[in-house]
Amino acid sequence: MHMYVVARGHIDKLSRWENDLSSKYFPYLVDAGRKSSDGKGWLVPPTWSMVQLAVRPIQLYELVFPEPCLNDVLKVVQPYGGYGISPKFKKFFRNVLKMGKIDLKDIPKVEPDKGFLNADGSYTPPKNYMFDTFVDVLGIGLKEDKAVKTPPVEDL
Repeated sequence: MHMYVVARGHIDKLSRWENDLSSKYFPYLVDAGRKSSDGKGWLVPPTWSMVQLAVRPIQLYELVFPEPCLNDVLKVVQPYGGYGISPKFKKFFRNVLKMGKIDLKDIPKVEPDKGFLNADGSYTPPKNYMFDTFVDVLGIGLKEDKAVKTPPVEDL
């Protein structure tokens, strides 16, 4: 069975909550067993085991950065995955954000920074390398900043 919940809190507290949930085990019937034909005993008794509660976060993140750094941020985040995330979630999150009057543009495709091989045969890794194995990132969209005009400070 799968249960979907939304949790909100300080990142340290949420991390602790996720870790505490992951430490829980529940009984699981592995084999129902077989009763004897007369129904008075067991030929093979039921087999029980313990299974760990699987916590698989599906989180919506808002990443805030200066607009001129868009390409650099896209190279770091690589929001083009979605291999393990259903496209229904993208549509759902876009609709949720629309209810909050947040309109999104599509995310442009940028080639990842894969590093390069030097003339001497050594490898130079990407400048913003992140360990993202087993992390699936699906981009939902981009929101442009509103043009904010700060009035000049008047002399007193």
